Amino acid sequence: MNIDCIIDTSSCIVLSNSEFQQTSLLSHLKERSNFQFSHEVEIELNDHRDKGLPSFLFRGKKTLSTRLHTIEEYEKRMVGKPLTSRVQRKLTGEPKNNKGEIDNYAVAIDQVHHIKRSGLIYITDDKKAINSFATEYSEAFPAIRLWTSFDVLLFLYADSIIPSRDIALEMLQSLISFTARNMGNHTEKTTNELTKKRMSYVKRIDLISKLIK
Repeated sequence: MNIDCIIDTSSCIVLSNSEFQQTSLLSHLKERSNFQFSHEVEIELNDHRDKGLPSFLFRGKKTLSTRLHTIEEYEKRMVGKPLTSRVQRKLTGEPKNNKGEIDNYAVAIDQVHHIKRSGLIYITDDKKAINSFATEYSEAFPAIRLWTSFDVLLFLYADSIIPSRDIALEMLQSLISFTARNMGNHTEKTTNELTKKRMSYVKRIDLISKLIK
């Protein structure tokens, strides 16, 4: 049985740029999941086609709309105001506002608690989102699990799509390296963060190995 995911642009890019057996982690995830996203994330993905994104992201109907409230109403309830779309921001020069990540979470809430869909995985690697609303709301909505690309790696290893511990560790290093490149200027703090993250996920990989490998 496939898992249901709501995924954002940042995670699509990260997972598309790490691969084994000449196949990206995003493509491997696709074989074991049904992933969808908000209309705003669809706009973002189209603007980032040059980031190594696979063509299957742009085929078929993957966008979801909200039904209980409009997306603008969800935004007001979550962050206090409706958010400007990427299309409008490109015209006005307004800064990034996490609309894609926020709209994705609104879609997830709507799907689980209004449409009555079974639990969802909300996948984001956007640090600002993780450090704010995503973590806050995930504590209130336990049926919506918060994952990053690193958790996708664990899932693929536990599911034997990643066939060995050695490959899982290689993929972990690939994700760490990609994350480091996107952090820009490295400081001692960011280096320590990445070291702690690596150690944490090595332990999790080892737990999977111990229990089911």
